[in-house]
Formats: sequence, structure tokens, C-alpha cells
Amino acid sequence: SPNIEQLYFLHNLITFYNRVTVLELGVGWSTSVISDALNENKKKYLKKINGLRFNDPYKLFSIDNNQRFINIAKKRLSSSQKKNTNFKFSNVRMIEVNKRICTEFENIPKINPDMIFIDGPSIYNVKGNINGFNTGHPDLAPMSADILKIEPFLKPGTFLLLDGRTLNALFLKNFLYRNWNYKYFKNF
Repeated sequence: SPNIEQLYFLHNLITFYNRVTVLELGVGWSTSVISDALNENKKKYLKKINGLRFNDPYKLFSIDNNQRFINIAKKRLSSSQKKNTNFKFSNVRMIEVNKRICTEFENIPKINPDMIFIDGPSIYNVKGNINGFNTGHPDLAPMSADILKIEPFLKPGTFLLLDGRTLNALFLKNFLYRNWNYKYFKNF
């Protein structure tokens, strides 16, 4: 079942800071909440962002490596949410970044989001291995590296929010080159 407090926090974060384009890695209950928050922002601020570099204003791009989860998330959306939400299936593969084993989606949308919400991919549906090592084990934490590859393109002020992926957050913190502000929301 959904964590209502966490979803409320996510919705408020998007509306309070007027996020315009969101990339979601890993679909779920958050997909509907993010889509709704973006629709609210569009009603309030669409005219105010004219002339700014947003080719995909008030759109959500959700990617997952499990088609079943994508289908479930699609069914939860209202008709207005379906208009601003784009789903993409992508395989996930094992890779190395600076001699560290991690994962990446094979195909991410060509967008420049001002918020990225990381709650995927699933560790059990990853292709390949590095020296026989794969994330498909219940004792292992997810270690997504996708953001490292697109960081140079992200606009200043972009938010990264990771859901329950403390080790992944520490991994990214150690390898992101920009001077990101880091905040741990223990209650969420």
C-alpha cells in the first residue's frame, strides 16, 4: 500500500518549488502524485514560464524495467494525468563507473528535467553481470548510475530525490561533480 505521508511530501515538493519537467526512474504510486502536482503547477504557472527553456513543460517522463508495473501505474491515472505522463520501458544492465559496479537504464528519455525522482530500477530485473556479480540478490542495495551520465546537461536548480535508496544516494554523492546540496529526510 502507498505511503501517504511520503506521497504528500513529494506532491508538496513539486508544487512548492514549481517543478516543470520530471523524470521518474521507477514507476509506482508516485507516478500519479507527480502527474497531479505537475497539472496543478501548469494551471498556476504556465504563462509565467514563457520564454524559458522548457520544451516539455509540466510533463512527467516515467521509465521502468518492469512492464507489469508500468501497466499498473497507467491504470491509476486520470484522463488529464494521461495527457502529461509519458511511460517508457527500458532494460537495465550492469555497468562499471570509476571501477564501481552499478546499473543503468539502456534507454532514457531525451529531456532536461528540473526534478528527478529515483525509485527504480528493480534490482531483480537487471541484464548481465560484472565479473559474475549481479544485483539480483535480496541482501544487495540498488545502485543506479543514470544521473552521473546526464549530470552535465542538467539545469542549475535541478532536484534529485531518491526514495529509500540511502546507499545509492551516497554513491551518487561521491561521484556527482557539481556542488549539490544534500539533505536527508529521515521521516520520509
